[in-house]
Amino acid sequence: MKKIATKIITISSQIGIASLFLVLLFSNAKADDEVIVLENNNFNKMADSVFSLFKKEELMTAATDDSIVVDLDDVSNDLNKKEEEENPKNEDNTSEETKKEEIKEVPKVEEPPAVENKTPLEYEVLETYVGNLTGYGPDCYGCSGKTRSGHDLNKSVYYDDPEFGTVRILAADSSFGKNAIFRVSNVPGMDSFIGIVLDTGGNVGFNRGTLFDLAFATEKDPNIIGLTSNVTFELLRRGIAW
Repeated sequence: MKKIATKIITISSQIGIASLFLVLLFSNAKADDEVIVLENNNFNKMADSVFSLFKKEELMTAATDDSIVVDLDDVSNDLNKKEEEENPKNEDNTSEETKKEEIKEVPKVEEPPAVENKTPLEYEVLETYVGNLTGYGPDCYGCSGKTRSGHDLNKSVYYDDPEFGTVRILAADSSFGKNAIFRVSNVPGMDSFIGIVLDTGGNVGFNRGTLFDLAFATEKDPNIIGLTSNVTFELLRRGIAW
């Protein structure tokens, strides 16, 4: 509305000045050419005055023109920049309490008890026997080559026990049970060793020809044991019934 009023005032002023100019022009007119020329000079001065007046009006109009375009993006950027300077941005807005709440307690998993790896010397001796020891092979008279437990002596005279490791194979009295473990010592020419009962025999056991029989690869082995007395047998693990 302000802009329209300014335009109206400007136009009205221009019309009034033009009218005044015409009145002055015709009232001072003379009959002779010399006077007309003189009046034409006045006309030029008047025209310059009117032109200057119009210029001033235009400047006033421009000064009161409210149609100024403002770049809102620039204003917004300036405001954001000022806000960031006043309130520095915190990259981690999570409070310490919130972080603690987010951390869930991990249930503790109980580890299985460690397996105790004992050496044969550390095992408790359950029973001790002293008796005779002999040796035999899979090719002995009347032998099938396999023990009563099914182990093939032709393949190996050793057995891998999960608890005691690699041990020698023994034939013993059936009362000791299968998989019984003995520590055998006091054998001339041999160190103490661990044996496992995987076989029985008609001539092996209490009140028989020998208390234990140690397996060898063949009856022809020059190191095979003959009847040896006063050998110590320490029971470290009881066997299971045949």
